[in-house]
Amino acid sequence: MIPVLSGVLLALLVVSPSGQSQSRAPFIGEDFLGRECAGSPGSYGPFDYTMRARLARELRTVENYHFTADVESLKRGNTTMSPYGDLAYTLGAWPNHHRALNALSRFQLQPNRKRKAPRIPAECWFQRAIHFSPGDPTTRMLYAMHLHNSDKLDDARQTYEQALELNSGDISLHYNFALLLVDMKEYNNAKHHAKIAYTGDFPLQGLKNRLADAGYWP
Repeated sequence: MIPVLSGVLLALLVVSPSGQSQSRAPFIGEDFLGRECAGSPGSYGPFDYTMRARLARELRTVENYHFTADVESLKRGNTTMSPYGDLAYTLGAWPNHHRALNALSRFQLQPNRKRKAPRIPAECWFQRAIHFSPGDPTTRMLYAMHLHNSDKLDDARQTYEQALELNSGDISLHYNFALLLVDMKEYNNAKHHAKIAYTGDFPLQGLKNRLADAGYWP
C-alpha cells in the first residue's frame, strides 16, 4: 500500500525574507512498484505554492519559461523535448504547484502513451509535495485523484479524508471524494458528500448522474 504520510515527521520550514525555504524538499516514500522515491531537489526554491501571492516574481520566473500553456496541456515541452522536463523543473522549484502536479498526473496516466514513463513517477512528486507543505489540502486532493485514477482506491479514500480534515468546506473535495465512493459502491456516503457539493453550487453534473443511475439521487 502506498503511504499517504499520516504519522510522518513533517519538516519545519524556515522561510527567509525572500520567501525561499532554507530547508530542501526531499523525495520520500515509495512509488507504486515499491521502489524508493529519489531525485534531485532542484536548484531554485523550493517555494510553497500556497504562498504564491507573496512570491509573484519567483512564480513568474518559473512559469514564464517552464510552465507554459503547451506544457500544461502536454502538447510539448518549452525548454525540453518532453513536457515532463519542464514539469519536473516547475515542481523542483514549487513542490506543491497544484496545476503542475495535476498535469504530471495526466502525463503519467495518458492512455496508450508512447512516451517513456516519467523518470520520477507522479506519486513520488505528490508525496514530496505533501511532506513539503503538509497543511495544503489541495495537494492532498490532487494526490487522492491520482490514486483513484491509478486504482489505489483505499489509499485515495484515506488521502481524501486527510484533505477534508484540513478543509471540510471545499466543495470540490466533497465532489471528488463522492466520485471515489461511488466507485467503491458506498452510495449512501457518496450521496452525503454529493449533497454538500451541490448545496455549494458545484457546477459539474457527472456525480449526480452516476448516483441517479444507481438509484441514489435524489
